Amino acid sequence: MTSSPGPVVQRALLSKQLTEIRHRSGRSEDEAAAGLGWPTGRLIRIESGLDLPAPAELAELIGFYGIDDEKLSQRLHGLAEGGATAGWWEPYKAHIDDPAFYTYLQHEAGTSKVEQFQSALVPGLLQTERYAVSVLRQFFPGIGESRLNALVEMRMRRQAELEGRLQVFVIDESVIQRRVGGADVMREQIGKILTFARMPHITVQVLPLSEGESFGIRGPFGLLSFAEGLGHVLYLERTPGSVTYVRSCAETAAHRAAFLSLRQTALSDRQSESLIVEVARSLDDM
Repeated sequence: MTSSPGPVVQRALLSKQLTEIRHRSGRSEDEAAAGLGWPTGRLIRIESGLDLPAPAELAELIGFYGIDDEKLSQRLHGLAEGGATAGWWEPYKAHIDDPAFYTYLQHEAGTSKVEQFQSALVPGLLQTERYAVSVLRQFFPGIGESRLNALVEMRMRRQAELEGRLQVFVIDESVIQRRVGGADVMREQIGKILTFARMPHITVQVLPLSEGESFGIRGPFGLLSFAEGLGHVLYLERTPGSVTYVRSCAETAAHRAAFLSLRQTALSDRQSESLIVEVARSLDDM
């Protein structure tokens, strides 16, 4: 639906670029702030991404650092404008209980690549509406129709927003064997997985039950990658709509290695598709 990296990533890119420009100028934070006549704290908040510079402040920074490259100047202004825009997820905020998941949505909107392992349920980015309804009703007993509809709509919007971006999923075989919502719901869901798996930017691999124990028994997790040196974000999923961020670089690296190992252990793309088709046929026979 969109190729924009989203406001959160644009803010991060702006703060990263302004920090790099200051470093190239050979100035410390205190020296740059003094030259600008600003409190050091103001510069720190801008460079850390906590605050966006006002248009006049950004113009002052560009002049202070002697930036005469028109393309760079336009890029900085464009990032500042993009960072100030409202995200598509904002209308759904009232329906989200977990602040960490709300933050996750903002990062997901700007990711260049999604890598995800799921051990029990179809990943939200692959779910049908009816499958999502079944899952949400299970995790939120007594959920009202208004909130249920909003959460399902949000899930479908996430799928649309990531159209064209790289997505790699490793799912346990039990995910496609478990008949969430009944045979009809699962038949439709399997069909959607196959449709997505055949798209050039999406990979779906199945980890067969015959493989026994693996890193995946620790539970579902995901990795978001970002362009232009912004690194990676690791999150552990607790329940649908609830995540835990892991800020440890060592643990993020360990999960990146684990995901690669899971991909190597899982069935290949073609083998996975064959197994999913086999499951679909078994549902058709019912």
